[in-house]
Amino acid sequence: MRLALEVDPSVISVEAIDMVLWDLGDSPIRPKRLIVPRGATLTGRAGCTDDDGDGVIDCPGAIPTFVTFAETDEKYVLIDIATRSPTYGLDFLREIGKLRVRVKDDAPLGEILIKAAQVPVEKDGEVVFFESGGEASFQPYVGKFQAANEVREGKITIEPRKLFLRGDANENGSVELADAIAVLNYLFLSGKEPGCLDTADGNDDGSVDLGDGIFILFALFEGLTIPEPSPACGRDRTADALGCKASTCEEASD
Repeated sequence: MRLALEVDPSVISVEAIDMVLWDLGDSPIRPKRLIVPRGATLTGRAGCTDDDGDGVIDCPGAIPTFVTFAETDEKYVLIDIATRSPTYGLDFLREIGKLRVRVKDDAPLGEILIKAAQVPVEKDGEVVFFESGGEASFQPYVGKFQAANEVREGKITIEPRKLFLRGDANENGSVELADAIAVLNYLFLSGKEPGCLDTADGNDDGSVDLGDGIFILFALFEGLTIPEPSPACGRDRTADALGCKASTCEEASD
């Protein structure tokens, strides 16, 4: 399966694809994900770990088998996804992955399009154009690349970003031990969900997990630097799916 897309590089850049790992029984392996940055090729097993400590990777049958995010001009996105499953992406609607996008600081508010493209790639001294599609899994087209019949545009709506202080999970205006505890309570003890999940994403990796509680502790006691916005209130400079329901602080006036 191939994705060939085009974006406006003056507004956004696509930095990685965040893949969902599935097993051969077509069940999602949760919470296993595979982050493939631009210019890299990774196998599905790269997203698996030995969770129970028995020396065996816990999802040996993970699909996709491998994912390649080609190094191209910044305005293009060219991703190849290979799998041993003949029904992957064909048998039912499933989440395959999400593009990790960085919005430029001076991006205008409004809608941004991610469009289907024919991506030029130099191969053996010639320029070849790649488009979205895949190899058919049915006769007589097995092993032959077929262009997609339809590729719908994606849209990103840029709205004014909410103000928050990263690491301030309890939203009291400062980062302290109680914030690390608030993250852990939310994750493991059915604690209150932060009104702004970005505040709890202490390491700014786009998700809220155990690593954030630990990161905040290390920032407090070992001198790690919490990513912006910190140490002052501000807006998120990285795109993710967390967001804030409302601003949790106010920017200092000049």
